[in-house]
Amino acid sequence: MINNIFYLQNSQEITNKDLSIIRAFYFPIIGNRATILYHLLVDISLLDKTSKNNKKYDFQKISKLMQISIEEIYQVKEKLEACNLVKTYLFNNNEILIEIKKPMTANEFTKNTLMSKTLISKIGNELYSQLVTENAFYEYDTKSANDVSKKFYEIFKVEECADDDFEVNFNFVASNNHEACKNLDSKKYVEYITNEKATQQHLVLINNLKKLNFDDAGINLFINYSVKINNSIVPNYILKIAKDYAKRNLLKFSEIDSELNFAINYKLQNQQSHFNYVLSDQKESSQNSKKPGDKDKIEKEMLAISGEFGWD
Repeated sequence: MINNIFYLQNSQEITNKDLSIIRAFYFPIIGNRATILYHLLVDISLLDKTSKNNKKYDFQKISKLMQISIEEIYQVKEKLEACNLVKTYLFNNNEILIEIKKPMTANEFTKNTLMSKTLISKIGNELYSQLVTENAFYEYDTKSANDVSKKFYEIFKVEECADDDFEVNFNFVASNNHEACKNLDSKKYVEYITNEKATQQHLVLINNLKKLNFDDAGINLFINYSVKINNSIVPNYILKIAKDYAKRNLLKFSEIDSELNFAINYKLQNQQSHFNYVLSDQKESSQNSKKPGDKDKIEKEMLAISGEFGWD
């Protein structure tokens, strides 16, 4: 089954000049629809720069915007892939990542024999030469000249900048927690989600969960759930939930994922409903209009459905 949901990555700045190159050099090859799709993907990525590559998009919506079918969307996307204007990555969990690529410059285009010949066959030699002349970058030949530019150490005092202990590490990999849950062993997942080395307590927890016949992916879901609920890995909390799941023979990743998602969604909704209930209860208490224990009964029923009945 084709997955219409995808992530979008645009790590290179697509300039107006790039878009002009698309229209001049690529449009005759890829056609109107593929050109529009490329522009649309660029526009979406620029509008959602704050999403940090975690926002999901839907080809169904793009299909409606372009007024063409999903099948045609995939066909024009393949044209973009063939010309290295986008790359499509498929992860193990069937999630899709579309990476937007910069087009070649006019100079680079002339060195690509296949693309150049294809374009010439579409527009002819004369127009092709005109496009290259108008869009190429021209440089002076510096081979016969000497580089007399100053070096950094000639202008600045190196000792002012030297610091052997200075080290800055940045992680520029877009986080995909669901993918990490499925593919990392539990020790590495603990380090991934806490950004710290796994402790002996963590290793004991993992070992105890494996004794309950959970694999790494299932264990990672329990750890992730604890972090979401408690903002930390709480071994006793996790073990209590895991024992309940083991007793109910819920050992598969998909089963655990579904149950925990239901539980956490209920908890988030209940935070707001509890607040509304308190306000309503205070307002109506003088009228004795609410039966004692009604809310506790409802909460217990919902917790039982979500598999959380009896958890601390």
